[in-house]
Amino acid sequence: MKESKVAVVAGGSGGIGEGVVQSLLKAGYRVYIPTRPGDHAERLKAYVGEAA
Repeated sequence: MKESKVAVVAGGSGGIGEGVVQSLLKAGYRVYIPTRPGDHAERLKAYVGEAA
């Protein structure tokens, strides 16, 4: 069985949380970001694509 690295980052759509998300993605994690709809969420979604 293949193991996956998964992280949930509350507040991941801005500020320090966004930096954490980017670092985790570079380390090979699949990242879940619970957030409200809005400009920050859409911009982050466009940046990370299907990885988050």
